[in-house]
Formats: sequence, C-alpha cells, structure tokens
Amino acid sequence: MTALPTRLGLADVRAAADRIAARVRRTPLLALDALPGILLKAEHLQHSGSFKVRGAANAMAGATADEIVAGSSGNHGIAVARTGRALGVPVTVVMAAGASADKERAIRSLGARVLRVDGGVAERDRQALAHAQRTGALLVPSSDHELVVAGQGTVGLEIFDQAPEVDTVFVPTGGGGLLAGVCLAARAARRPVRIVGVEPAGADRYARS
Repeated sequence: MTALPTRLGLADVRAAADRIAARVRRTPLLALDALPGILLKAEHLQHSGSFKVRGAANAMAGATADEIVAGSSGNHGIAVARTGRALGVPVTVVMAAGASADKERAIRSLGARVLRVDGGVAERDRQALAHAQRTGALLVPSSDHELVVAGQGTVGLEIFDQAPEVDTVFVPTGGGGLLAGVCLAARAARRPVRIVGVEPAGADRYARS
C-alpha cells in the first residue's frame, strides 16, 4: 500500500488551537514523586475525560450537517456526542459489539443515538461510513481525518509551551491521531524533540504490524 501525502502542517495545529479554545481545557503537566523527571499531561481532566474532544471539536466546528456520525469504542463517541449537543446537531455513534457498556451509557446520556454492530473496529467503521453515505450525515472518524489529527495535535502545542526544555514525549499509539498530531506540533518546539509511540506489551498490534 502506498502512503498518501498529507497536506497537514504546524499551521493547521495552531489554527485548531484557536478554533477549539473555547471548547477545551488547557490541561496541566503533573509531576509525580513516584516518577522523577517525568511529567504527565493531565488529559483526564479534559472535557469528556480524554483528549478526544480536541479532534472532535476541531472537525465539527462550523458543521452544517443535519447529523453527525462517528465510529467509536467509547471516548471518541463521548467527545462527539458532547460537542454535538453543544452545537445542537444530532449525533449517531456506531459501536462494535464488544465495546464498553459504560461508555455506551455515557454517550446516550449526552443525547446521542448508539448503533451496535457485530464484528470489530473495521466493521464498526465500515458501518459508520455506510450510515454517512446513506443519510448524508457528516462522518467524524476517531483518528484518520485531517481536522481530527490537527485538533489532537494541540496536546503537543501545550506540552512544548508548558515544558520548553522537554526532549522526549511518549504518546499512546492508539489509532494514530494523537501520535500524528503531536509529531506535527513538535515542529513548534524550541529544540529537537524525540516522539515515541507506546502501546501495551500485551496488545502491541502496531509494533507487530
């Protein structure tokens, strides 16, 4: 498979920061005695409980669609549902059969509709795309979307502003949106920065692939 060239750059991440400033929190870097020399970006304090709201808010800003649809295992769906409620746009979240019931309840509590589908992540995303094509809804993917990546990259902008001497940033790999966004944001750093994607040792699908 040939990789497609991206049009994204640092300017897109900075534009995202301006666009979503009123909808996200600037989260702190935390120092823990148990981890000397390491700072933790406290995105658990973010609206909706994760960094996902950054990408969702950037992708949905100014949306004129009558409906928004997203495939999600949970956190992205919560972020899209929360943003959709704030914008007054109906949201449908497609979840795989094995996704968390607690996350589904959280999504529903924000007023979104949830569609459960058999199969895993690939089938979930296929069904979300099919729903968008069938209904005209705006599809907001969890990772593979330029505005989502730029929005997630605002995590990196904050890190490099809050800790200008940082030389290594460890980023969860996940679907790749946060990792790609932080790589873009690293161009704003005042010194060369090493970006390391990490994943659980027992679920290292990207390292193996």
